[in-house]
This record gives sequence, structure tokens and C-alpha cells, in this order.
Amino acid sequence: MASGVGSRFGGDKLMVDFGGRPMIDWVLDATSDLFQSRIVVTRNQDVKDYCEKKGIEVIYHEMPGQNDTVRLGVEHMPGSVKGCMFFVSDQPFLTKTSIKALLDAAVLSPDKIWRVAYKDRVGAPVYFPVSLFSELKELPFDKGGSVVIKNHINKVETVEVLSEIELEDIDTKKDYELWGRLLCQ
Repeated sequence: MASGVGSRFGGDKLMVDFGGRPMIDWVLDATSDLFQSRIVVTRNQDVKDYCEKKGIEVIYHEMPGQNDTVRLGVEHMPGSVKGCMFFVSDQPFLTKTSIKALLDAAVLSPDKIWRVAYKDRVGAPVYFPVSLFSELKELPFDKGGSVVIKNHINKVETVEVLSEIELEDIDTKKDYELWGRLLCQ
């Protein structure tokens, strides 16, 4: 998901330099070679162009809500999938190891909702089984997958990440400066 407007950041953040490359590149690299297909849903022309240059399928849109981003992504899933995993594009410390562990758990129990966690803190990415796609397509305006998670709390399982920093996303300039300094150490 790369459709946010970056209001808390003060503008678009996915193409800002973070550790020598665009912010979105961290998640794109962490997810490479793990999935049958990857689709980036965005309102940002620069993100669209960047992803297309990397050979990643892009759904470009101008719809206003987070629900639109989720719906568009789900509608474009190949018919053969057993589920899909949603990522935010501003989570630069997420590791391929944690994503692989989450994917492995989903393969073993594909009817569950799987999400990453560190101790009691849960976060993204989140895997949803195909049986919940219709609910994901019908989310209330500007709501995301958390609505479906709350409706099916008995289906939710977690996979522990190696470090809490993997759950951090960059929402504000303060976050950007703090985590950027840490990256440079």
C-alpha cells in the first residue's frame, strides 16, 4: 500500500532519501523473490514510475480512502491465490527473514489472519485468507484491514519478529530524523 498522502509527514515520503535510497525501496527489496506476485497500489506518479522501472505491477489511482487502496489491491489478486499480504511502504526496518516467517506460517495455516508482532505489540504486514477478500473489498470509507481483523479476532495469529524496530514506520519528520540517524550509525 503506497497511497497515503503523508499528511503527518508534511507531504509525500515514499520517494524521500532514506539511507541512500527511496523510502519505498526498503520494503520492495525485503519482499523481492518471496511472492507469486506483488502489486503496488499508489496515488503517487513518482512511486508508480519507480515501481514500473523495477518491474513491479502498479495500480495507479486517485481515489481518496484507505478502503479504496485495499479494494483495488484485492481485486487485482490472481485467481489462484490462497491469500494476500498487505504491507505499508514506510516500514524500512522490516526484514526478509520476518516476512518469510510470516509467509511460511500462512502457507501452513492459510485460513488464519497472520500478522507480525514483537511481544505484545502487533503490526504490519498482515496476511488475509482468500475467504476474507469479500470483506476487504467492502470496507467502510477510509478504513483498512483492521476492521476485518476485529471481525475475526478468533482467526488472528502472530509471528514474532526479531526486533521491535521492524514494526516501526516513518509517519512524521521527527520519525524520519530519528530513524535516519539510527540507520547511519
